[in-house]
Amino acid sequence: MAVLSLSELQPPVEHYFPALGIRHAYMALYPAENEPAEHLQLAFSYEHEHGAQAWEPPIAFPARQLLPEGMELERQRYTAVLVPLVTRNTSLGVMLLELGPRDGAIYDRLGEQFSGSIYRMSLLQHQAEVQAALEASRQEAEMALRDLLALQRQYIREAWRGADVSGATHSYSAAGAEAPAWLPVMTAAAAEGRSVQQPTDAGYSLGAPLTLYGEIVGLMGLERQGGQPWTEAEIAMVEGLLEQAARVVETRRLVAETRYRAAQLRTATEIAQITSSILSLQELITQAVNLLEERFGYYYVGLFLVEETGRWAVLRAGTGDAGRVMLERGHKLEVGGASMIGQCILENQARIALDVGVEAVRFDNPYLPETRSEAAVPLRSRGRAIGAMTLQSVEPAAFSEEDLAVLQTVADQLGNAIETARLLDEMERTVRALEAAQGRYTQESWREYLETVGKTIGYRYRLGLEPAPALSPEEQTVLAAQQPVITRYGLSAEGEAVTEAPRAAIALPLRLREQTLGVLDVRFEAEEVPPETLELLEQIAEQVTLSLESARLYQATQQQAAQERLISEATARIREQLDMDAVLQAAVHELQQVLGLERVELRVGTPPAAEELQ
Repeated sequence: MAVLSLSELQPPVEHYFPALGIRHAYMALYPAENEPAEHLQLAFSYEHEHGAQAWEPPIAFPARQLLPEGMELERQRYTAVLVPLVTRNTSLGVMLLELGPRDGAIYDRLGEQFSGSIYRMSLLQHQAEVQAALEASRQEAEMALRDLLALQRQYIREAWRGADVSGATHSYSAAGAEAPAWLPVMTAAAAEGRSVQQPTDAGYSLGAPLTLYGEIVGLMGLERQGGQPWTEAEIAMVEGLLEQAARVVETRRLVAETRYRAAQLRTATEIAQITSSILSLQELITQAVNLLEERFGYYYVGLFLVEETGRWAVLRAGTGDAGRVMLERGHKLEVGGASMIGQCILENQARIALDVGVEAVRFDNPYLPETRSEAAVPLRSRGRAIGAMTLQSVEPAAFSEEDLAVLQTVADQLGNAIETARLLDEMERTVRALEAAQGRYTQESWREYLETVGKTIGYRYRLGLEPAPALSPEEQTVLAAQQPVITRYGLSAEGEAVTEAPRAAIALPLRLREQTLGVLDVRFEAEEVPPETLELLEQIAEQVTLSLESARLYQATQQQAAQERLISEATARIREQLDMDAVLQAAVHELQQVLGLERVELRVGTPPAAEELQ
């Protein structure tokens, strides 16, 4: 239950209890209202030897003991009355009174009085706690409001500092003459942050700030000829108009910023589409930098990638003439060196220079003299910086934290796409190398096979199957060009065939793994060959090539197996011999038989000296 100030009970108890003949009284309360528990808390006591006392904090003791240990009443024999403390159906605790008066109604009355007092104290305490909580909530709300206003002011200050206000200065003169764009009174109004009027040679001028949440975002200067000073009503009217104008210009700024952010998101989406559709690394990064420059209106956009040693960041794509010249000259920056790109890659963190003139770590590029602000954003892949982008503007403070968030999202997409493109390029190079190796193996295998058989194998069919003669001109052309050749024979002027040769001939190369193994030469009596026939012949040539390769591989496998069997048998016969001479003789004999050699010599021991060989 709530902590009560029971010390207020001390004066009346010490006054009335002796008069009633009550020498000892103890009040124990439950820890929680209306919830009897195994323990009580002694909150107040009266002992005629020591007087009344409020126990703070209360003394907890088991309920079955009636009193905590050490109380004065327990040191003697006593008779006591136990009175429950109840109010409005709420159990508060109990009160133990040493028997004094014989009238029981007195004890009931005392219980009611103490119960009511405790209940009223509880209500007052609860009310005080509620008021304290309300006061704390009010103070927290005020602090939150102050923090919110401070954040709003900071947002307005930063937003208008980076806002494009070019062309936002206007002047008007009733006399038709060119009005000055700035009045001295406007300087005073900006310094004091309020409306200020000053006398002039011709009359009075008034300067008033254009404010948003306490931040000055503009100034107005008014001047009138002759007359009286500006009245408070006139100043209030001007300030009211400026308040409305401030809201209008802030709305226009927010609309422009929203459109700008939407354009950024659209650009990020387009770059995401590019990264998923373009697999060529150079085409990917070139389109990305050009799109960023075009959509965001940057002065220059460049993309660097870290080379293999990790020491240099090499420019791989750049916009405009400056980018073209730097690419031709192999422009590169040292990773971790005195440049924003180098530090960005080293720290794997974006960097912004709102004013390049005061940036401590930056490479002053002679090809980009008009740069006023710059952002460097890392290109990440799997959390590692593989390069960086530089984005430069001719405007000071052209980059905000929101811009940086969008640019980092774009850079992360590009980083993953670049790494994917690199892996694809590496895989393609590996595949091409494997295909070239397979082609060389196929060519060498067929060369060895033809040398083994000792002739060029070929057949033709006219009236029957017969060996093929020498290569025809079409076949020679196919082997030289490694492309299909189609020959059409024309007619004489009288409409008769020039020769008795077939009207059309098609020669197709038999190609396997980019190597030409032979030629399929087909002759037709018709002058034209339908496209479907040509397609069918190409499929037949492909199948014939695969069948020839399968037959060669089978034959090579058989030969290898036979050779290994002969070697195994020869080795076994050699091992059967136990005498050294017999082993040597058997080895020489088996080598000559297995390999069909003309001469075999096998010697053991120390080589003879040079003079012995002469």
